[in-house]
Amino acid sequence: MRAIRILSIMMILAMAQCRTQKSESEPRGSVGDIVFDPQTDDPNFSLCGSEEYLFQYFNSGKGIAIEGEKKGLEQQLFALFKNTKFKNDGYVRIRFIVNCKGESGRFRVLTSDLQFNENKMPSTVTEPLLKACKEIKGWKPLIYNEKARDYYQYLTFVIVDGQLKEILP
Repeated sequence: MRAIRILSIMMILAMAQCRTQKSESEPRGSVGDIVFDPQTDDPNFSLCGSEEYLFQYFNSGKGIAIEGEKKGLEQQLFALFKNTKFKNDGYVRIRFIVNCKGESGRFRVLTSDLQFNENKMPSTVTEPLLKACKEIKGWKPLIYNEKARDYYQYLTFVIVDGQLKEILP
């Protein structure tokens, strides 16, 4: 019995000494990570922390972190698109990163119809929304353990009967 205990302890110690390292072919991070793309992303936008430790906007539990809060953001965006008649109905989701300085970058667009089926909306729908998102100022960094952090943010535009009806979250 004593020999089994000693053997078990030795195996545990040996395993603890092993280093695990992902190979280059293994995926890293999480589903939905926004990896830098030199073809589309601003090379001047930089993260303050590590690529592997990006938070989600809701991790703070305080909602959307922007000057004027969600109400101010909605007022600004609804005013921009007040007289716009979109040709397609559906959801336009724009994901991006806000760094610890409150700067935004690495924008990605996903679209679906009103039944959440993936579809490709024309650029006449997506480009004005993307441009508006890129121009939004006043993002606040997420504070965690008293330190400003980088995080993922998204805005989903709900278009019904050609009109912008709602902005989520």
